[in-house]
Amino acid sequence: MLPKFPVEVAYLGGLLRKSRLVARDEAYEIHIEHESEFIDIVDALLKRNLAGKYKTEGSTLVVHSPDIFDILVSSFGHPDAERRWALTPDVKHGRPDHKAAFLRGLFDALGTFEDKTLVLKYPWHAADLKEVQTLLIEFEINSVVKKNELHVRDARTFASKIGSLRPANGRRFVGMMSG
Repeated sequence: MLPKFPVEVAYLGGLLRKSRLVARDEAYEIHIEHESEFIDIVDALLKRNLAGKYKTEGSTLVVHSPDIFDILVSSFGHPDAERRWALTPDVKHGRPDHKAAFLRGLFDALGTFEDKTLVLKYPWHAADLKEVQTLLIEFEINSVVKKNELHVRDARTFASKIGSLRPANGRRFVGMMSG
């Protein structure tokens, strides 16, 4: 069964790997911390495409929405006691646009560049990276897992097939494409 949520929720599911889920009584919040320029873009994207209450607090975006909170937890999971945050069936068997959006969010949240290599520095269980690597293979993107890092060898292919909403990554991709 394919997920029944907008592609923006899949993107948020990727960002979730560097976010905090907060449930207080009836208040459900997602706290996303990143550079302010990027937070402003995510805030605008969510306000334009998803119902809910959003506010920025400096470099933190706070999403107040029980519905989005429930979708994120059920469709994208949460870490278990062994620090595994395995991909859910909604991600593994989802539509290609949902998979790409999830990967875009994941790399926007946790990705960085080392020279011309895009590196996902993953704070969870290293075995989860093999699942992420399998998703990348579906988009013909070569990568290698090294301990708790996933190295994308062809960042140009990643840029053209997955892309980035994060301005710092976008600038790096533009520089790679033109150089």
